[in-house]
Amino acid sequence: MKVLEFLIDVFSWLKIVASPFLIALIIAVIIYLNISGILGLILSVSILMVGVVVGVILATRIWKTLGTTTFLARIHATPELDKINHEKK
Repeated sequence: MKVLEFLIDVFSWLKIVASPFLIALIIAVIIYLNISGILGLILSVSILMVGVVVGVILATRIWKTLGTTTFLARIHATPELDKINHEKK
């Protein structure tokens, strides 16, 4: 059971890392398309690296403090819908 919990935490960790990475990827593509040559490539790769580092730091900090699965569960929770469901009963 511990292995399954660990794999779920790793998957959740990757989901948290993906968010800053995807934002950095979009910015890097825009910069690469607007600035041609080696300068655009260097800036794009640098921004991607910053996105990866920020994602890893954020995900690791969340993993150590709150737990990645708990963090993602809180994000995906819909308290407004829970209130509506309780009012109908």
